[in-house]
Amino acid sequence: MWQKAFLSGIFILFCSGFSFAQKLTLVDLEKSFLLNNQSLFIEKFNISKAEAYKMQAKVWNNPNLELSEVNLWTNPTVEEGIRQQYAIELQQLIETAGKRKSRIQIKEFEKKDAEYAYLELLFQLKSQLYKAFYSARALYQQEEVNKQIQALYQSQAEKYKKHTAEQLVSKADYLRIQAALLSLQRESLTLHNQQLDIVHQIAVLTQIPQLTLGSLNLQEGLERIDENIYFPSIDQQLKNNIQLLRTENNIALARANWSLEHANRIPNLQLIVNNDRGGNIMRNFVGVGLSFDIPLFDRNKHNMKAARIELTQREAYAKQIDFELQAELVKLYNQLSETRKTLLLWSENLQEDQSAFLETYQRNMMSGQVSLIQFIDYIESFKDARHAFIELTETYQHQLEDLKLLIGPETPIYEN
Repeated sequence: MWQKAFLSGIFILFCSGFSFAQKLTLVDLEKSFLLNNQSLFIEKFNISKAEAYKMQAKVWNNPNLELSEVNLWTNPTVEEGIRQQYAIELQQLIETAGKRKSRIQIKEFEKKDAEYAYLELLFQLKSQLYKAFYSARALYQQEEVNKQIQALYQSQAEKYKKHTAEQLVSKADYLRIQAALLSLQRESLTLHNQQLDIVHQIAVLTQIPQLTLGSLNLQEGLERIDENIYFPSIDQQLKNNIQLLRTENNIALARANWSLEHANRIPNLQLIVNNDRGGNIMRNFVGVGLSFDIPLFDRNKHNMKAARIELTQREAYAKQIDFELQAELVKLYNQLSETRKTLLLWSENLQEDQSAFLETYQRNMMSGQVSLIQFIDYIESFKDARHAFIELTETYQHQLEDLKLLIGPETPIYEN
């Protein structure tokens, strides 16, 4: 435990000390997330507790020792030769019908459920981290587009201000481009506030202090939209889904509970060994006995019925979850396919053509071939198109993460 805390501290110091000199990649953020996320750390305690309960279930019941009928002085009515009397009784509970085995199985399934709960939280938070990183990248790219246009507006605003003072252009044109600049600055402020929210989310997930957008490497690891993405075959897609694995484990847990309640209809045995010195017809009497409840009134019938209902309920819930996940899988596939088709229409050449047109419009406006209104209209169209492409790319990456989370890990979940 102290080794992990030491490594976590070293990693945090490394990230805080070198975040500006060497920007953090998504791989770096994931390492910090796995080492330092407190929600994972807290959830992992449940596994340790479940393991302790499982080990406790394996322990045999303690024997019961009773010492009675002890006299500390000589009684004048005692028989000749007897100076002291006492009785010792030893009792040991013997569970029947495999109750101990069923109880151990229940604790094993409860431990596995704690493991699945931990893995479910792990993959959900990891997916949130990836989505937050992709959102931070999208906001950064949108900000870069705004900076490019803002510099262009700022340059034109200064020229129009000078020309207005010289009465070469109307003041209305200057106010028009100034209004466009102010609108863009307000939009940039909104983007900045969104960046703060996203960076805060990443900082909480990774526990990296003083994290900023500038300390993230948002250029590395850009995925190609047209690459072939491998997923398991149709009949194998949900076999590693954590939620399904957890429901299957809960069915096994309910079945083990029913087995225990079914076994409880058979009474346990109480083995008795006693020794009575001086208090019976036979001196130093040693005897053995056996006691058990007679199942005359209570045969655990209703507990068995409740356990059977619980098992049926779990099985019905598993079918419902399986149907919902299958429907979710089809929906995500369709969404991802449509988003991908749309993105493929936005080729890199088309984006380069838009940038070239922007420069052409700027030259034509300076030469008087394009009006200010036409220039501003094209810039707004250019900005909207770039932002739409960036947002659509972010949507594609989020949908891809949702699909990966639904399908589950590529490797099977560990079994205990």
